[in-house]
Amino acid sequence: MTARHSILALVLAAAATSCAPPPPLPPAIPIAGTNDIVGNWHGTVLVKGAAYSGTITIGANGTWASETGAFHSHGTYRLAHGGASWHSMTTGATGTWTLRKVKGKTELYGQGSNDVTFVDTRAD
Repeated sequence: MTARHSILALVLAAAATSCAPPPPLPPAIPIAGTNDIVGNWHGTVLVKGAAYSGTITIGANGTWASETGAFHSHGTYRLAHGGASWHSMTTGATGTWTLRKVKGKTELYGQGSNDVTFVDTRAD
C-alpha cells in the first residue's frame, strides 16, 4: 500500500468512527424514594451542542437548585412510577430525571423541554 493509500484509509476510518452512533445508555434504575436522588450532583450540561460544567442540589422537600456557570435555576420535582419529573421556576422548562449505573457510579440523567440535557454524578 502506498503512502497516499495509507493516508486515505486513515481518513476514511476516522470519518467512519466520528459518524458512529453513541453507545446505548445503560438501563434506568427505578427511583424508589427521595433518598435515591437527594444531595449534590456535579456533571456536564449540554445546551445546543455546547458542554458546560454544572451542579444541581436536590432537596428532600421537593425542590432543587442548579448552577451552570453564571446561570442559576431552581424549581420543584415529584416522584412517580420509578422516575422523577421536574419544573423550573426560573425558565418554565419541564423535564425528567433518570438514574443509571455507569462503571459502578450512579448517574443522574436529565432531559428538559428546552433541549437541555445533563449527566451528573453524586458528589456527596
